[in-house]
Amino acid sequence: MTKPINLSENLKKLQDIAEWFDQQENVDIEAGLIKVKESVTLIKECRVRLADVQNQFNEVKKEIESTDTVVEGASEEEQEEKVDPDKIPF
Repeated sequence: MTKPINLSENLKKLQDIAEWFDQQENVDIEAGLIKVKESVTLIKECRVRLADVQNQFNEVKKEIESTDTVVEGASEEEQEEKVDPDKIPF
């Protein structure tokens, strides 16, 4: 099983590459090309990970919405026993 992409690590690497370019007075074309290719790979990995994270959020949202539907359809006695989601401190 592959390790999930760490967005923070990839963003740090992209920042390091950008700083490398900023520090160069005369950019070596070959070295610059290697950095650009590395950046493209990091950006692609980030896009895949962000799509995965978005899908996970959508699944959680569906779970929450399905829970809300169950509570809305409950009897008055059941409603009184339920915790008000707006009163949860997090």
